[in-house]
Amino acid sequence: MYTIGDRIKQLRKLYNCTQKEFGEFIGVTDAHISKIESGKDLPSAALIKEIAITFNVREEWISTGEGEFAILEKSALGRNILTLLHKRNINLRDVAEATSVSHFDLFRMTNSSSIAQISIVSLISLSKFFNVSIDWLLTGQNYSIEYEQSNEESVLSSDEKDIVTAYRSVSEYKKYLISQIIETISRDEK
Repeated sequence: MYTIGDRIKQLRKLYNCTQKEFGEFIGVTDAHISKIESGKDLPSAALIKEIAITFNVREEWISTGEGEFAILEKSALGRNILTLLHKRNINLRDVAEATSVSHFDLFRMTNSSSIAQISIVSLISLSKFFNVSIDWLLTGQNYSIEYEQSNEESVLSSDEKDIVTAYRSVSEYKKYLISQIIETISRDEK
């Protein structure tokens, strides 16, 4: 019979995380993760909830092993990044090392149903790295230039460059509002 520690270890290995990385994602130490996985400690209800949210699984599955494993559909951005990772046979660490986007932010992008609080700078960095438009990253539609070798200076369209310039000049609050609008538009596109 599998314990809660076994299920958490299974989840951690599924996402190819070390105990340290897993702990950082949910705000605890690697020593605490080790104790939970070995059955020496039990996670609190709050920690189970944080694991469920961060790793996109059901609390019931973590606690009892019953019910469905996955809880939410990933955002279009998450699905598109995962598609590109698979096609190019790379992982999130490779992308984090080559871009200005942290491994943690990439993890959240690929495992969340929401794209709120994703910065335009991160989107630009990913767009350049994968050689696709921001529009394609967010929706999977239009302007995909994936795998085309281009000698152009940038993969951004003129409109996208104007948006980036305007975005950089607004307050953090307005940036947050913009991310909410993008999320709503992306959700409506489905």
